[in-house]
Amino acid sequence: MTSPDQSPKRLCYVAFQTLARRLRPKMFPEEVFQFEPQDLKTKVPLFVTWMKAADDSLSEEELAELDPLDESQWDLRGCIGTFAPEALHTTLPTYALTAALKDTRFAPISPSELVYLRCSVSLLSEFEETSHNFDWEVGKHGIYMIYQDPTTGKVCRGTFLPEVAKEQGWDHAQTLSALLRKAGYRGLYSRTMESRMTVLRYTSSKAHITFHQFKTLYLKKLQELKASKGKPEEKALG
Repeated sequence: MTSPDQSPKRLCYVAFQTLARRLRPKMFPEEVFQFEPQDLKTKVPLFVTWMKAADDSLSEEELAELDPLDESQWDLRGCIGTFAPEALHTTLPTYALTAALKDTRFAPISPSELVYLRCSVSLLSEFEETSHNFDWEVGKHGIYMIYQDPTTGKVCRGTFLPEVAKEQGWDHAQTLSALLRKAGYRGLYSRTMESRMTVLRYTSSKAHITFHQFKTLYLKKLQELKASKGKPEEKALG
């Protein structure tokens, strides 16, 4: 269960810090964003999504002006997560790096791309089995599909987060067809698949931050951290 203290936006800063410290350790030398005490007891399914500015000719100043909520300004760069309710403080850093560096659809994110990135964290909840394959609402529900190909016996599995179908302008059938393709099936969805397909629906709590937002707050907290470390020395000198 997600409480206000388990805010996806707060967790975006932790995820961004994890990747930034991996790619640019000299620029981001300290862990200034920490998990809260309740995070150590929280188990939640989650996904981490990395997007990259669609226009990679923009300066850092221009990138700072991009709207993190305007999907037309961003391209997918990696997305991986888990449906298992695992420990938040271990799974978030793991999937932050896995989505950035090991999503097989893309090359690993390079240090030079860091400035162009937007990070999203989705906390998943309210999993329900649908009564039929269209028993979910576009824009509200994410879906997890399991389908067994009667010809090959292959089991295809895949998910789309709640925002995907709405952003793409898909209806239910188009969404399931796209999800089948994503899972490796080459045909189109038809209602004859009903008996061999299981669809679960779920909702998510999601937030985004850009590199500019992350860097601005990181540097502020880093300055505060250095100042706090310096205080005992100053007292000793006095």
